[in-house]
Amino acid sequence: MKSDFRHIQSKHMNAGSAFYLYGNYKKTFAVFCDFVCEQLQQKGLKTALHFCSVSECLDSINEQCDLFETKIHCFCVRNVEDRHWEKLAPFLNESSNVFVLESGDYAKSKKITQHLLTHETAFALASFRNDITLRSLCQMLLPGISTSIANEIIRIIGETDEDPRSFFRKISLLLEIDPNCLKEYVVQERSFMEELDFIPLVRYCLQSILREEVFEKKQTEHRITIPAERALRLLLAAEIRQKLGLEMGKSYLYGELFLTSRAQS
Repeated sequence: MKSDFRHIQSKHMNAGSAFYLYGNYKKTFAVFCDFVCEQLQQKGLKTALHFCSVSECLDSINEQCDLFETKIHCFCVRNVEDRHWEKLAPFLNESSNVFVLESGDYAKSKKITQHLLTHETAFALASFRNDITLRSLCQMLLPGISTSIANEIIRIIGETDEDPRSFFRKISLLLEIDPNCLKEYVVQERSFMEELDFIPLVRYCLQSILREEVFEKKQTEHRITIPAERALRLLLAAEIRQKLGLEMGKSYLYGELFLTSRAQS
């Protein structure tokens, strides 16, 4: 059935769910796969995320034979074309797996797009290179944000080549700390973390560690290089000392957390 990102909610994430992204904006795919996996995990479901080709996906399904399997496998499959429909159709909404499919070449995926636009239970989601798609994506990932914040996010996306998967992880963390922190996100060669004040930086790092531990969302840049428990203790102590008036300086955090990174106080 035809839908868009803003209408997709936690209640749509279950064993047997199927989603199909079509359009010319391919950067939403990995972001959406992460969202699906996180929603399943928040329901307490043990989930395995697989980025794979159609053939790899089908091979994995055919190898599943454990009747006592409790894990949900979320298959994220790119370049789905018309020739794949007959092989994939029997599994959509009729298994314990979750499928996120992305259309392939436009000329080679017209029929499967039409099939899924009218499918009774699978969701066909438009993903085009325009503000409508980006606003819809923001409403799905960051429900409840104001129009002004959504517009600011869309503006930033238009000015950066950063992968949206990484971008939305950072933005969601910043908004959890303080919506005003969004103003400190600078699209330059200089890291946006260097623009944060001490306390927002501490809280950003705390949230980042917790997400890695709970949702296994690994950060691709500025990876904290010490054990999570030690890092959490250090960050909490640093925030307390800063609030007591003992100026720490961001160079202290960079030196202790990232080892190889340095920032000016």
